[in-house]
Amino acid sequence: MDFDDIEKVAELLEKKSYGELRIFLNEANEVDVALLLSDLENEDMLRAFRLLDKDVAADVFAELEPDDQERLIGYLTDAELGAVLSEMYDDDAADLIGEMPAS
Repeated sequence: MDFDDIEKVAELLEKKSYGELRIFLNEANEVDVALLLSDLENEDMLRAFRLLDKDVAADVFAELEPDDQERLIGYLTDAELGAVLSEMYDDDAADLIGEMPAS
């Protein structure tokens, strides 16, 4: 993703054009979406993540840096986190759980 894409996502979030943003994010490369999410403030990160299809969300989540995964986990409901984990590859889910603090 380039600077224009980041600006586009920020603009769509500001305008609350969630339908258009959903299409844009779900068609983008998962690595690019993860990088984009890491640059967003917490509320915008969560809003954008919730727009992802379940299978895309799992792939994007696996691409996030551990700090960004932890930041997002702090805002997801247990049901949302469970849905993401159930869509992840077993080794990615195991790595995530292994990296999280005991609490």
